[in-house]
Amino acid sequence: MALARYSQKAHARWKSVEMKHATAAQSLSRERKQRKQLQDELSRARLQTIDDAAALAKSQTAVKKWEQRMPVINGLMAGIKPMTECVCQLEISRHGLADSL
Repeated sequence: MALARYSQKAHARWKSVEMKHATAAQSLSRERKQRKQLQDELSRARLQTIDDAAALAKSQTAVKKWEQRMPVINGLMAGIKPMTECVCQLEISRHGLADSL
């Protein structure tokens, strides 16, 4: 009789430990999946950061080129205003001549 009770208690204890082990294994599995997802997300974020840095460097190079061209552009723009004034005066003179003829 004592052996039967002992085996029942041992079986109950074994089942309890087995259930705890199964729960722990499931938790471990979930945590591993979460860790893998986080690592994947971190890898994507790193790659995105590298791509963004490359795009920024390319944009900065383009801006530097435009900054180098600015004196030439400003010089050309400074010459446009007098030319437009001259063209306007020529148009006025031409209209005046056309009216007088």
